[in-house]
Amino acid sequence: MTGREQEGLRTYHFDAMVVCVTEDKKNPLGPTGDQLRANIARLRAERGMTKKELSDRVGELGRPIPPLGITRLEAGTRRVDADDLMALAAALNVSPGTLLLPHEQPSGDKTDPYEYWIKATGIGHVPWETAWRWMHGEYPAADVPPKEVRRFRAENKPYEHENPAREAYWLIRGRMEGAWHLELDGDDDGYMSARLTRKTEQEGSSGPSLD
Repeated sequence: MTGREQEGLRTYHFDAMVVCVTEDKKNPLGPTGDQLRANIARLRAERGMTKKELSDRVGELGRPIPPLGITRLEAGTRRVDADDLMALAAALNVSPGTLLLPHEQPSGDKTDPYEYWIKATGIGHVPWETAWRWMHGEYPAADVPPKEVRRFRAENKPYEHENPAREAYWLIRGRMEGAWHLELDGDDDGYMSARLTRKTEQEGSSGPSLD
């Protein structure tokens, strides 16, 4: 038996008898793996990159994958490990999480909430938005008390400032142009409401600082 033929075999010794049992070491491709391959193909096409160009780019980033490997990856016949994932995300200029979830909200009958749910490995069927906020470290995939939400965010977003007003500042600055006024109101249980309004030139004042 050749070395290749011996792969996937485990040998058991029972006195003078030797028994070889075939083992399948690979789990089938799950929903997240299937989404990953589809996202890589979509993003590569959107950027006008050939498979060779993507191959060259990840090679420049220190994680060589031949063009045939890209073809097999997009077909779902080649697995992606953690280092591949990081290199592919960098090559396509997206976050690693962007490669793992569907980019667009599922469409369908709006009276059926399951039309807007997706299936992801490990967390099962969850709403599309919930899956993305979990991926970004904002909220757990399951409903938990506010205290657990804060713990989850602290563990998954260690860069966040302890002053939430500063985080609100960076969020607004990164997504909106112009001058805005933000009002927050909360209670002892951690529930809060927010009101964000655009300021006009006639108002003149700069409003409260979020620093």
